[in-house]
Amino acid sequence: MKAQKPNLTFIWEDINIQVIYSPDYSKSFKQITGHRLAHLQIKADERLPMTETGYRSHFAVASEVEEYGSPINFVRAWLAEAEKKKGWQTYKREKQQAQQLSLF
Repeated sequence: MKAQKPNLTFIWEDINIQVIYSPDYSKSFKQITGHRLAHLQIKADERLPMTETGYRSHFAVASEVEEYGSPINFVRAWLAEAEKKKGWQTYKREKQQAQQLSLF
């Protein structure tokens, strides 16, 4: 039986985000390359800067994730970079305008 992957959660801009992290996803990858392959699943109930659906599956060399100290820090850094993109800025502005009440 495969070991349970830890579920990590945090809140980013009032969005609850769950991260499922597997630091050694593929034994074959490790045997071939000498590096561990990490798998992150990022889940939210709404759109995020790196996914319109709120779900993203991402593979990376585990040492790249570990450079940030934790999977959550890795995802936070990814969000910080992705939120700079024009598409996210437009979405965020439109979302804020839709939430504002009109007096007329």
